[in-house]
Amino acid sequence: MARFVVMLLLLAGTASAGPAPAAVAFNEPFGWPTGSSVAGSLYLGLTARQVLRINVASYEDLAGGLGDGISEFEGGDGAERDGHTTDVGVGWLAFPRAAYDGPMFEAGALYRHRDLSVTDYDAVNVYDAINSDEVAARALVGWSWLFDRHVFVALAVGVSAGYEFGIETTQGCPDQDPTQMTTPVHRWTVGAETYLRFGAVLR
Repeated sequence: MARFVVMLLLLAGTASAGPAPAAVAFNEPFGWPTGSSVAGSLYLGLTARQVLRINVASYEDLAGGLGDGISEFEGGDGAERDGHTTDVGVGWLAFPRAAYDGPMFEAGALYRHRDLSVTDYDAVNVYDAINSDEVAARALVGWSWLFDRHVFVALAVGVSAGYEFGIETTQGCPDQDPTQMTTPVHRWTVGAETYLRFGAVLR
């Protein structure tokens, strides 16, 4: 793995004249009308094969589904979920072949805010909510398909590791122990990451 990263850095450093052009990209538009999933990225060229990606995303709790990040908030199949997760990140991208075309490697920093709740009457804790912030580093690998030098589709998967802090609130079953408890959140986290972007190169 270390040898692969070194090779990738060497390839990304062999830049031709001038940095890569800037670009903008967005997630698939199906969640835009309801605001369930909205994300955008701004790409700034550093060299011909290295790009800085600034990313902002807001998405609903997906209970294990794919999005900008993968939610792990608990709840059974009949649980009612509410709330959003907001991501702000910056990442360095290396393209061994050409900017926005072919394999890519991304390493960067991430700030994530979670404001989520689950109501599940089949669970021991009927209500579970979390309001937290996380600061993490993440690394992803993926592929970018470039069409006619102006349009691209980028897909990446990877992992993040960081520290989460905030407040978690739980409430037991009303028939047994309806006490609501609030506890501080202080924990190290490791999670899966993924994103899909549809972009345009600003030549």
